[in-house]
Amino acid sequence: MRAQIGGSVKPGHSKPECRALKLEVLVVGMLPSQAGEISSSLGLVFKLRFWKDESTQRLRNLCSTCDVAYLMTKFVSHSAQIIVKRYAADVRFANGGVSDTTRLLNALYEEVK
Repeated sequence: MRAQIGGSVKPGHSKPECRALKLEVLVVGMLPSQAGEISSSLGLVFKLRFWKDESTQRLRNLCSTCDVAYLMTKFVSHSAQIIVKRYAADVRFANGGVSDTTRLLNALYEEVK
């Protein structure tokens, strides 16, 4: 079961039955040390997944199972951006670093709580 956070749901993605689910959030483009910082502060709120320059197949798989994907536009290749836009149900853009991504995740939490 997947939750819809906002916007439209792409074909093949289901709508939510319950908003109380722990959302699976993918962050694309964050370094491992930064991912650890985000996980320690928001890991209890969201089921966080991270991808940074790994295989594109893994990125496709992560996108197809996440509820929301945050794309750190300054830190990923154009080909990774295309994959995220194609396979993720809800794509959101983070133009900054850790602080911007944290702010966006906190806003997502306020949106769905």
